Amino acid sequence: MLIDYGNLGVIRLKNYEYGYEYEIANSEVTIIGYLESDKDVIIPSEIDGLPVTAIGKWAFANSHLTSVMIPDSVTSIASFAFSHNKLTSVAIGSNVIFIGEGVFARNQLTRIAIPSSVTHIGQLAFLNNPLMSVTIGDIEIPVDLSSEWIGYYREQIEEKKVSELRTAFGTWELLD
Repeated sequence: MLIDYGNLGVIRLKNYEYGYEYEIANSEVTIIGYLESDKDVIIPSEIDGLPVTAIGKWAFANSHLTSVMIPDSVTSIASFAFSHNKLTSVAIGSNVIFIGEGVFARNQLTRIAIPSSVTHIGQLAFLNNPLMSVTIGDIEIPVDLSSEWIGYYREQIEEKKVSELRTAFGTWELLD
């Protein structure tokens, strides 16, 4: 284990036993790097007895991942955290509030389920994925909908989420 006391109040660690580089601040863990080669990742809800509450920028990018499970303890996923992988399966924990810019960009996702807890989806969060279906809370939206159905789904999703979805999916124009 390597320890760096860089920023006041923030401890940065590389722990090869857990397979992550992470920071501890305010008794919470933010994963900032992936040190393993496993393609299927289950992110722990705790490290060293502290809750994992955030995934940092670029933490798992370019890691050749095919699946990831994000625990309910996580509330924030920073920009590009899982971009440029080979993800075909993502399970987002039910307490995630923030999904940053480009988080799942350039993967192989055909379906994504976004928990109803999410209040922010960053621009291009799902860019360059062959998405066929998006589920927000309990509402599934097929990407290849005919225009008469678009209004139906649009009315069921909070207007704030509709405006964010316009940019989150890049070229995806379902809700325009």
